[in-house]
Amino acid sequence: MKKLNLSGNDFSIIVKRALEGKISPVSFVLVLGFFASTLLLYISLHVYFLDLSQRIEADRLKANRLMNEKLYLSSEYDRLTSPEKIIPVAVSYGLKPAGPENIKRVAFSRKNSSRRRAPRRLDSEIRFVQAGVISIRDER
Repeated sequence: MKKLNLSGNDFSIIVKRALEGKISPVSFVLVLGFFASTLLLYISLHVYFLDLSQRIEADRLKANRLMNEKLYLSSEYDRLTSPEKIIPVAVSYGLKPAGPENIKRVAFSRKNSSRRRAPRRLDSEIRFVQAGVISIRDER
């Protein structure tokens, strides 16, 4: 069995034999169609993979940009929620730092939704206790 090697010389031999009439026109068209479809397949795959690599690179750059933005926003959140920023704002609203005598332990569970919820006033007091500030005014 002869090994098939399609180099430029072999293709020219096929064209020469087709022009001499030694290969039928149908066989020549089939061989030509095969080479043309192989070339088009290579070109289309090349274009597809170039487009895919460009999209991957664009997504990688977008991921890096979003990671940097996340780091910036995290540091900005930490800065804005720091005691140096919160305490002056709380004092300007009439709040003062809580002392040990002002902090009360409050515990209730919301696991079962059929139970009565804690009053709204208690929820706000819990938020103030967790933040470490209490109101100057006594609402008794």
